[in-house]
Amino acid sequence: MAWEKRTNGKRYYYLSTRQGGRVKKEYYGSGEIGVLASNAMQLKRIQHEEVQKTKQKLQTADDLVREMDLVAKLVLHATMIRHGYQRNGRHPWRRPTNG
Repeated sequence: MAWEKRTNGKRYYYLSTRQGGRVKKEYYGSGEIGVLASNAMQLKRIQHEEVQKTKQKLQTADDLVREMDLVAKLVLHATMIRHGYQRNGRHPWRRPTNG
């Protein structure tokens, strides 16, 4: 996204994108229309950055919750074993029978 100044002294706002190894320019306008397009693109870029930051924070929080869940499960298993319970495969915890 850039303003281009031509030989006639006017400025024009273009969006440049790469497609298949070639640069494609899309014209958005000059004057006030170009300024509005420029501001809209800048706002869109800022919003995208904010969304990415929020996603990163949520991913970090999710990782912490998963880690805390794992620790809680390990503590539960250790406590159940300490109190004499056993668990075979995916069956529920139970006390062994004496027999």
